[in-house]
Amino acid sequence: MSKDEDWHSVLEGTHAAVRAFARIEIEALARKVIHSLQRIRSSGIFGDDYLYKSLWDEYCHEVQEGPHDMLEGAWDLTIDPFLDYVVEQVPHHVGVLLTIYAASELDEHDDANLVGSVWPDVIKRLVRDSLAKKAGMRSLHHLGP
Repeated sequence: MSKDEDWHSVLEGTHAAVRAFARIEIEALARKVIHSLQRIRSSGIFGDDYLYKSLWDEYCHEVQEGPHDMLEGAWDLTIDPFLDYVVEQVPHHVGVLLTIYAASELDEHDDANLVGSVWPDVIKRLVRDSLAKKAGMRSLHHLGP
């Protein structure tokens, strides 16, 4: 193996480690949002037939049964502050790694500006995707008709 091939192998291994780390961090950020949503009493937007106790219950309903056109913008306005908050709390050095991962996952490459930078919007998109995935997998059968 040449020196260039060795270096390329090291870079590939490093990128794989960054991706593995970032996947875990994105999941942890989504769990923080879920934790916050579970502490907010449900609004009752879906009626009395459901036994939803928290905003998280209602968000899960929206993901699984929606989107309901009239509520889509309201959900964005409701969820975005939680996403913004958890992303703002990410330390800079972690944000750099999450940005590398997010740029790779979302195919948003701008190599000149990627190294050492933090892109909160792309990190937020991955956290939102993780949140929606978790909401979609949650069983709601015990809470509704």
